[in-house]
Amino acid sequence: MSADLKARWQQFVAFILEEYRSHRQDPEMNFEHDFARRKVRLRVARAGSEEWVARTLTDAELRSGDLRAIAQALYAATREG
Repeated sequence: MSADLKARWQQFVAFILEEYRSHRQDPEMNFEHDFARRKVRLRVARAGSEEWVARTLTDAELRSGDLRAIAQALYAATREG
């Protein structure tokens, strides 16, 4: 099962990177992920901002959640405010 979760995690990360690319933004220094902790962090898009949007996924979310929708919501949250 861990291999399935790892594959889904990789898909989730790809969806987040796709959000950055589709908005012509660079994820480097603005996106961090840790599979072991099931956690992602995206920097809020304001000049000089040190704020982050973070999300820890449960195994159930990772296994059967709509990963694209979660990635889109996370990216959108970095653009609010």
